[in-house]
Amino acid sequence: MQPTIINVIFRAGRGECQTMSKEATTGERYGELPIARRQGYQFDGWYTSDDKLGQRVSAGDLVTSDEDIVLYARYSKKKGAAAKKKKSSYRLQKNVLFALLGVVALLIVAFFVVNYIVSIIPFTDYDGAEYKAKKVDGVYSIFDADGYELETNEDGYYLTQIGTQLKLDPVTGKITVFAVVATEGIEVAGAAQRILMFAQIKQANVVSLEVHNHNGDFKIYTKDITAEKKEIVIEGYEDGKYLVSYDPELYAYLCVAAGYPLTINKLPTDRVAELGLAEYGLVSETRTDEEGNEYEYTPIEYTITGALKNADGSWKKDADGKVVTVSHTVIIGDPVVGNGGYYCMLKGDNKVYMMNNDNYEKALFQPIENLITKRITYPATMTTCFNVENFLLGTCIDGSHLNIDVDVAFDYIDLTMRSSTMYSAEPYQTGSGYRYQFGGYRLHSDVLSTILQAMYEPSISKICKLGVHKDEGVLADYGLDKPYKILSYDLQLDTNGDVKFDSFVTNTLWISEKTENGTYYVYSELCDVVAEVKQISMYFVEFDTLDWINPAVIWHNLAYLKTMDIISPSYSSHLEFDNSRSDQSENVNSLDIQFTINGVTPDYVVYKTAYATGKVTEENPVYNLRQFYKTLLSLTIGGDARVGDHFTLSEEEMAALRALDDSKCQLIISIDSEDYAKITNPTYFPQNNKKQMVFRFYRYSEGRSYMTINGEGEFFVDASFVEKMLADAKRLEDGILIDSTAKN
Repeated sequence: MQPTIINVIFRAGRGECQTMSKEATTGERYGELPIARRQGYQFDGWYTSDDKLGQRVSAGDLVTSDEDIVLYARYSKKKGAAAKKKKSSYRLQKNVLFALLGVVALLIVAFFVVNYIVSIIPFTDYDGAEYKAKKVDGVYSIFDADGYELETNEDGYYLTQIGTQLKLDPVTGKITVFAVVATEGIEVAGAAQRILMFAQIKQANVVSLEVHNHNGDFKIYTKDITAEKKEIVIEGYEDGKYLVSYDPELYAYLCVAAGYPLTINKLPTDRVAELGLAEYGLVSETRTDEEGNEYEYTPIEYTITGALKNADGSWKKDADGKVVTVSHTVIIGDPVVGNGGYYCMLKGDNKVYMMNNDNYEKALFQPIENLITKRITYPATMTTCFNVENFLLGTCIDGSHLNIDVDVAFDYIDLTMRSSTMYSAEPYQTGSGYRYQFGGYRLHSDVLSTILQAMYEPSISKICKLGVHKDEGVLADYGLDKPYKILSYDLQLDTNGDVKFDSFVTNTLWISEKTENGTYYVYSELCDVVAEVKQISMYFVEFDTLDWINPAVIWHNLAYLKTMDIISPSYSSHLEFDNSRSDQSENVNSLDIQFTINGVTPDYVVYKTAYATGKVTEENPVYNLRQFYKTLLSLTIGGDARVGDHFTLSEEEMAALRALDDSKCQLIISIDSEDYAKITNPTYFPQNNKKQMVFRFYRYSEGRSYMTINGEGEFFVDASFVEKMLADAKRLEDGILIDSTAKN
């Protein structure tokens, strides 16, 4: 059975329940169920039918039907009332026993049998429900099929489920109808002596719903009502070009509001004829508001079409094999003063009813924007939201969505494609158009992952407008005719379920500047909507360049290093590395790495003292090399050189520093590296990956050094740390113990 959204309708019988219906999904649990109340009775739960054959339904039970389910409240008399009746019965029996005192035992038994339960006289109501007159304790009463005694009204007549008033002959037990719920035409008797304007059309039978309200017009319909898995679509969005769908929960409200027209009351026809339909807001007319301005008023109107079924549950069809349907058009007028309802009528019929407003206001009065799924991106999960390519966020130049300055661009690289390479810990690579696409800067992986998680299910306050493609002029209402940012990315899809991407869908969002409420208006090209999105999902549009960059700038695994040059005005060295002794078959490591400095293999011993125990151990040059490299790995970006206090650099000043001869640099570190990809990951890499990175540091203040990587950059680092790296390079060559955690 395919999972289907259905509607669970609650019938409280002679009690009351504030919840008329709720949404449920086949194959899932019912969830929380409401409580019904009936004066003098205890609520015993919800059952699948109103007779003894009904099965109790609990919150933890699974929904097994793919059609609407009706649950019936069941009650039992409270103990206080039962005890009172029992006491009265005891007095009656006591009197009878005293009156018959002296009668032989056999006659006493016969009397008890005849008078305690003498007869059961059945009665069938107009809705098919059965009731029985039973003589209990010598007195006749009417009971329902579950054995509960019916309530009586103030005139003493018994009331059935649909409000039929029954008269009972206390001597013979004969049941006669005193009064019925007056129905005419297509009206149907409903619960609690109320009238349905027409027979209920269940959600599973709804062919179409067309609504014309004060917020606009819309139509939702079922493509094929006989299909096992029904496809429900919104008119104008059937072709799948735009990702627009109805909200299942609100659609359930809509079906109940439109298809279960249980009235509060029906107005006298002579009164309606006397005052006219305009009195109830049921016809279009020119009205005047409180300020004396005229306006054209039109009542709300909806048309519901439902498919009919045969007694055996099959679809009813005509001679041509088409499913037989029935349609009803309802006009909703003015609210009833002080009643909490609305005046309504069937189109073409002058009978006026009063209707409850709960589901009307939740569904029928709403714009289509409030009834669709709140969505601006293609649905993803916490595990698939990372599968993006061509991610691009840009600032619109002069408000043009065609002319943008790229803030960031990247692609996600699956772990299988980068495993056992120098990029194994880098899930994102910079993309086309990004200023540092081919430089040595890395994007901040944790930041990107958090953003993609925020985008897979954005926090949307509301859908403001559906159908932008029909009138792009509405973009100006939300500041999107000249957007602030453009965000676009391709989400990779595995439609075959074989763990391979076989298609993709493009998400493109136009983003406004932040509103006074701290939110953003976003136009989704994929969903054809303008939505108001909470700041928690769009915070990154305000990022500066540095917010995207990983502050740790030297990131290679030592095991992949081939050469390193360290150059300063006062010192220079050339290091070469050989890691062929290390086993690289599984985990890449540098435990057996060998190296030379200026062509000489270091051969010395350094002595390390343990802080906790004071124990001194001898270490070789490889240990010192690893400590030196830890120092380099600790180099982090201090901030944007253009931003901050008076120690700032202009674009011209940074360009001037980059133009200096290398001899003017505070320090230059050049690193060549090569991994073992063709051995460790031959499926994706027939050749090893190589990377050359040149770090240049230009001291421009007491505490800051301007840094470039491969000639690019606008960031500064701590000038004293640059001196620390240079000092540790000298220690490595001179055989002096290096402490990577020391300040100098």
